[in-house]
Amino acid sequence: MEEVKWNAALSIGVEAVDDQHKQLFAIVRELQDAIALSKGQKRMHQLLEKLIVYTETHFRDEEAYMDEIGYPALENHRHEHEQLVQKVRRFQRRLEMERISMPVLEFLINWVGHHIMTSDQEIGRYARGCSGAEAVADEVVEDEVTSPAGSSL
Repeated sequence: MEEVKWNAALSIGVEAVDDQHKQLFAIVRELQDAIALSKGQKRMHQLLEKLIVYTETHFRDEEAYMDEIGYPALENHRHEHEQLVQKVRRFQRRLEMERISMPVLEFLINWVGHHIMTSDQEIGRYARGCSGAEAVADEVVEDEVTSPAGSSL
């Protein structure tokens, strides 16, 4: 499997959202490395939980941003987020006693990439057309996200 990397084509042009997307990719990369290096299942499950928690935080921040700029497709976007969280939580429950495998990782990589390249790009296009969008984006960036252990993600 190819190495997961952030690239400029994934940028939606809203710094706060892009920074969080980069962090999502970094966590997925950690999980990819753990699987490739056959790290223990405990470590892989910790990384999956880290990804889920960060994703839920990112979704809340992104939805708050969309609400602030009056993004018209907020409810549809929120529904996409909810579907992913539900699916990943089902994966997590199923995998509590099983090995986290490449198909799970491939699903996560494909969903995140596809979601950013389609739905999130629409947010960026809308935000660039809004006069107050940058001020709202700056407020979202100021809310630093930390892991349960207190280290900055």
